[in-house]
Amino acid sequence: MLGFDQVVGRIKDLATIAAILGGGGWTVYTFSALGSRARAQADLFKQAVLDISVVATQESADLCHDAHFPVSAVATIINKGSRNTFLDFRKRPPFRLYKVDFSPDGVGRKAHVMDLEVDSGYMTLRTGATGKFSVFFAVGAPGLYAVEFWVALSASELEVHEATAQDKGRTRRGAISWSGETHFVVHDPSVASTLRGE
Repeated sequence: MLGFDQVVGRIKDLATIAAILGGGGWTVYTFSALGSRARAQADLFKQAVLDISVVATQESADLCHDAHFPVSAVATIINKGSRNTFLDFRKRPPFRLYKVDFSPDGVGRKAHVMDLEVDSGYMTLRTGATGKFSVFFAVGAPGLYAVEFWVALSASELEVHEATAQDKGRTRRGAISWSGETHFVVHDPSVASTLRGE
């Protein structure tokens, strides 16, 4: 039979083992939970970063059978970020054309001319991928124009924006968007050939 001191010693040993196992279990749980939280935060801050360039070119006047001037525009979008993003063109046509008019004080102001659809209603732009969209249109007069490519942020990108920017931009200025813009000059080829003496 065990003496009182031996029983107490065994109980202490068992209590020590239980404390070590309990502490180890708590440590594993804590690191696991913190690791999950850190991964969740890292996933939240993964984001798409879109590089959008727009190029517009006046095409040959022979392409139009009336007094209009044909133009082509191409938007190139590269996702340089760390996550895929969804581009939805169904809510608003992505291309918008403006004519730039100058006031007497010399300040140029954009006046909306038209919106232009693309062939696709939406797309997922994967990380590292490039998307190209083109439109063809005709304008009625020579002058300075601007063409913009615009698409609202997806719901997941808005979550990232709200978590990082913490501003009220969406409520102050309308939809937060990806966009790119360029300007171009439309020349009247008949005037140019007259000036050259042709």
